[in-house]
Amino acid sequence: MQGTYKGTYTYHKHPRLMGQETKFTIIITDCDGTSFTGTVTDDVENGGSRGEGTIKGSIKNDKIEFIKQMPIMTLGTKDGKRIEVAKKHRPVDYSGTFIGDTFEGDWKIKRGMIFNTFLIAFGIGTTGTWKMAKV
Repeated sequence: MQGTYKGTYTYHKHPRLMGQETKFTIIITDCDGTSFTGTVTDDVENGGSRGEGTIKGSIKNDKIEFIKQMPIMTLGTKDGKRIEVAKKHRPVDYSGTFIGDTFEGDWKIKRGMIFNTFLIAFGIGTTGTWKMAKV
């Protein structure tokens, strides 16, 4: 399980990003056979969040689940601009299955309130699909 994985995620229910594909790289550094941890980096040019995030998850048989936590919150405005907030992004829950030589599945971000010194916003929940393979 340890190693480098390249993948993409796509948005389903997001008013401006629906269908957009964003690349990411995951490096799994620790794995005990059922639990794993590592780091994740998104492609910022294609809608990802800036910074090196963390992942923590579990794998059992052909099923995988992990939580992605990015260090910088990236928000989209109604006019298509991106705002970066100096606080952690809301956690992203990933679940999937190992098919052939690829993991693939669904991801979701729960809706909730976002508070910052100059910003109070309601974050919409959103979902999508993802896939990754070891390189």
